[in-house]
Amino acid sequence: MFVSRSPRQSAEILHADLDSFYASVEQRDDPGLRGRPVIVGGGVVLAASYEAKAYGVRTAMGGAQARRLCPQAVVVPPRMAAYAQASDAVFEVFRDTSPLVEPISVDEAFIDVGGLRRISGTPVDIAARLRSDVRSRVGLPITVGIARTKFLAKVASQEAKPDGLLLVPPGREIAFLHPLPVRRLWGVGAVTADKLHTHGIETVADVAELAARANAMTADAQQIVAHVKKGEGTVGALVMDEAVYDDVQEMVRDLKHNPWKFLWKQ
Repeated sequence: MFVSRSPRQSAEILHADLDSFYASVEQRDDPGLRGRPVIVGGGVVLAASYEAKAYGVRTAMGGAQARRLCPQAVVVPPRMAAYAQASDAVFEVFRDTSPLVEPISVDEAFIDVGGLRRISGTPVDIAARLRSDVRSRVGLPITVGIARTKFLAKVASQEAKPDGLLLVPPGREIAFLHPLPVRRLWGVGAVTADKLHTHGIETVADVAELAARANAMTADAQQIVAHVKKGEGTVGALVMDEAVYDDVQEMVRDLKHNPWKFLWKQ
């Protein structure tokens, strides 16, 4: 079941995301690992506990680099069957919470709780109960973000980690987003974030400003094309040549699809 993309009047979309899923399962099943830095996977890090992340260990990092960063970490082999069983148990809690569950991966999902207020309480009440149920029934920590849209709910859950709950109140979305680091935007990975940082783009507010500039540049370029096409004004009189007109059209297309290269030259 897919959760609607349309924004709501109320914040009733949950993004539920297990914390360091594989590593948390290992710590759950082996009490001796609790509170210790744990790395799942030897050649490549499949997951790292928050104790290991504190040393800079990250998912997909090479195992040798991870062990250099955190030599005291306990490295354990992955147990995919155990993770699958834990995922099934968590999704059972999700489906007990709402019939509208949209899986994203084995450890996260969007959950639509719109229309459940009378029988289940507010979205915050529902999210708190879901977190408690996952902890008591499955033994794992989970973070939940709540917002009017899926995108915002996911960003909220990332901000609330680990083991937290965060509501983005309707009407406060811009105030919530703008101070956040650009890495928080869904789809912006480490490589893209580094490129943006190179050009002084650090926060979501910086991206919003850049997008506004890109829109303005696109509008200006389209206006130039209109003048060229009609042969109007100084610009139109000078660039009636067909090749130049084609160049301007190509610039407009580039501005629409990749404004960054124009803006970064400024």
